[in-house]
Amino acid sequence: MASNSCEIFTLLLKRPYDMREFLLSLLLSVSGSVCSASASTSTDTPPPTPTPATTADLLVTVTDGKTAATAGTKGTYTIVVTNSGPADVTGAIVSDSFPAKFSGVTYTATQSGGVSGFTTTGTGEISDTVTMPAGSFVTYQATGKLSSSATGTISDTATVTPPSGVTDSNLANNSATDTDTIKFRADLNVTNTDGKMAVIRGATNTYTIVVTNSGPSDVTGAGVSDGFPASFTGVTYTATQSGGASGFTGSGSGNINNMVTMPSGSKITYKAKGTISSSATDTLSDTAIVTASSGVTDRNPANNSATDTDAVNAAPSITIQPVNETVTAGWTATFAVKATGATLLSYQWRKNGANMGGATKSSYTTPATTDADGGAIFAVIVSNSAGSVTSNNVTLTVNPRPSPTPTVSPIPIATLPPINHVFVVMEENHSYSEIIGTGAMPYLQSLADQYGLATNYYANTHPSIGNYFMLTTGQIITNDDKYTSTVFDDNIIRHLLANGKTWREYTENLPYAGYVGADGGGYDQHHNPLSYFSDVRSSTKQLQNLVPFTQLAVDMAAGQLPNYGFIVPTDAHNGHDGTLLAADQWLQTNIDPLTNDPQFQTDGLLLIIFDEGRGTDTANGGGQVLWVAVGPSVKTGYASTTLYQYQNTLKTVCDLLGIGSFSAPSLATHTLPSMVEFITPMSTPTPTPAPPPIHTLSPSPSRDTVSTDTPRLEPRH
Repeated sequence: MASNSCEIFTLLLKRPYDMREFLLSLLLSVSGSVCSASASTSTDTPPPTPTPATTADLLVTVTDGKTAATAGTKGTYTIVVTNSGPADVTGAIVSDSFPAKFSGVTYTATQSGGVSGFTTTGTGEISDTVTMPAGSFVTYQATGKLSSSATGTISDTATVTPPSGVTDSNLANNSATDTDTIKFRADLNVTNTDGKMAVIRGATNTYTIVVTNSGPSDVTGAGVSDGFPASFTGVTYTATQSGGASGFTGSGSGNINNMVTMPSGSKITYKAKGTISSSATDTLSDTAIVTASSGVTDRNPANNSATDTDAVNAAPSITIQPVNETVTAGWTATFAVKATGATLLSYQWRKNGANMGGATKSSYTTPATTDADGGAIFAVIVSNSAGSVTSNNVTLTVNPRPSPTPTVSPIPIATLPPINHVFVVMEENHSYSEIIGTGAMPYLQSLADQYGLATNYYANTHPSIGNYFMLTTGQIITNDDKYTSTVFDDNIIRHLLANGKTWREYTENLPYAGYVGADGGGYDQHHNPLSYFSDVRSSTKQLQNLVPFTQLAVDMAAGQLPNYGFIVPTDAHNGHDGTLLAADQWLQTNIDPLTNDPQFQTDGLLLIIFDEGRGTDTANGGGQVLWVAVGPSVKTGYASTTLYQYQNTLKTVCDLLGIGSFSAPSLATHTLPSMVEFITPMSTPTPTPAPPPIHTLSPSPSRDTVSTDTPRLEPRH
């Protein structure tokens, strides 16, 4: 550098934030002094401070877990909205408006990671504004029903929209769509009946054909057909619908051949009337068919056709002959027959070759028998318009009354303890000799030993149903276990209701409370006698007393036992199909809690009875069976040899509950013994004896003096 010279150095400095420029000019002299110095500062306006950018990845998924949906069924969409970060997001919008064919939508929502602002439960479309921290997610479960008339495909789209000011790093996953192909599934079924088993040449006949779509999908283009048999002539028909069915012929003639539309739950009823040809022979069969249209899966093809078959012009034919009966003098006997043939069968019972007035039903019960009735011959003539048939002759044997000793003095009803809860458990199809003393039913044997046992008790008839009716009506209404008609005769329910008493029939495997339908699933209608009575069937309130067996435990827990309870185990648990040991174990498991219930222990009585003996045991009508009484008022270890039957049990129940006497012939006599000998009378004060008379002569008593004490039965030990 030259002497006395100056150099100008320019230094440019940049600060990291405001980027301001400084220019420094330095003048240095050779001698070491500063010759000049100047600094200049840029006068430019500094730029504004920028706000850091917000970035997040909001994504949504939606699925119903399948690729095909059935019209008319429910489905659930799972919608998951996630914030994958890195930034938190406030004000994201979640929406799903659901397709119109997916109706009745309800949804719930849950979250993880701190999401807020979503609707936890709702209906209809989803439209939420939410706050989602990074890493959080919200899950919606939306359930609805696909329309039964839906076609094609169904698509549902869910979206999540970021708020203003948030940059979504992947916009492609802000929406998701689930698409299913719609399929059709339905249960098309048909029934066909003329309500009879036999028809007569030249008579008119009507078939009722009912076609039903039990869903879940609507069906368009189903075929309904019935090509009536040639011997069913001059056919005309009408059709009505419910539930929106269309396409059927409202009235027509000849064969039925319709292409119909049937919404789920709809029904078409055809009434086809014609005449049975005079040349018809043997049988008449008519078949109705319903066929699903293409693309519809029928979930039960077995019921797509139904055939009704009748015997043509069939004269009566006896399928079950009456059998010889043996009774003890003073008791009734019942004879029964079962016959098939054309409708309107008539019956006329005969005794010793002569018609008996009023004996015009399929069964006949004698008045109380006498020794003079022994050896009487009975038969029945069954008739219809096509002819008649006479049954085999059967003989009535009347045994003398048993010896009157030892006698049991009748107990006046007024001296009996109050019994306000009577339960009957019916077992099945085993004779007395198969149980008592055999070890086959140890629990029931222990009850018989501890409480009351009738050692001379007999069922009234074979098969089961007649005994159940005798126990509850005092009559053998029928001996047909397939009997389904309503019983209008006097019955125990009528008497219970008239006297303000409560009742229930507890039935194992009953489909539902109030059910009075056909057998199935372990339920046997003919073991449920109370379900036949008009007093029950005609009353919605009384029908609710036909309850599943499980209700018994509920009633015990609530302290609400009925005054009269009839308990019906299934055939697997009553000895009918299962073993006696299985029946015994069921009693111990299910009935022992009843006997120990506090309410029962106060004033209860339990009767366990086998309905009939083995089929070969016909003594006194239905064979010797087991009858056991259990309860706090039953005499301990008591056994009776008195001859009893179901009418005696019914009378006893009526006496104990105070519900009056029956009009049935078997109960109309005041001499019918009640079984109250099994009940311990209430104690009464012993009257103070009168002082003995004073005699002037007091001869010693003779050694031949005979005690006049009345003999009595002693308890068994």
